[in-house]
Amino acid sequence: MILSIASGLLYAFSKEKKENEVVAALRLRTLAKSVIVNYIVLLILYVSIYGAAIYLVILLFTFLQLIIFIVMFRIRMMKYNKYAS
Repeated sequence: MILSIASGLLYAFSKEKKENEVVAALRLRTLAKSVIVNYIVLLILYVSIYGAAIYLVILLFTFLQLIIFIVMFRIRMMKYNKYAS
């Protein structure tokens, strides 16, 4: 579990080949939006799930935050690279 979180963090925040101000701003906006999406879904599930299952949901959302960020950032980078080319 610790290894997967550490490797996910290294992958998510590693420097791009062409790192500039636009990519840094894109990374920051994506991080903010992924946190918002994650907490909205978490709040919805928190209200709808009762009992001990909520602990499993919270545990899964520690990983899901990182996965949401990576997916959203890669999609935005593909769009940026297509537009910049």
